[in-house]
Amino acid sequence: MRWPQLARSQADAWADLPLAASMPTVRGPKHVVKTGKTSVLTADEARLLLNAIDTSTLTGLRDRALIGVMDYTFTSVNAVISMTVKDYFTQGRRG
Repeated sequence: MRWPQLARSQADAWADLPLAASMPTVRGPKHVVKTGKTSVLTADEARLLLNAIDTSTLTGLRDRALIGVMDYTFTSVNAVISMTVKDYFTQGRRG
């Protein structure tokens, strides 16, 4: 495939432009701030959710523990799964 030949005047005009001016601009995504309320479970809804988890398996126990920590501390999934045993403490005492 051959590219079309530019007229001599166009080629001369482009050669005089700085390189950055001849390149198209690149725009990133727009920053959109959404305002509103984050939905929060009531105490009854949280209890129903935790009671609905099957705790007869290790997976169920794990899920219940993770969801319980997230509900009690209002943390994200990533924050909870990055915690270690040292990060947990009984109320009223540390270490």
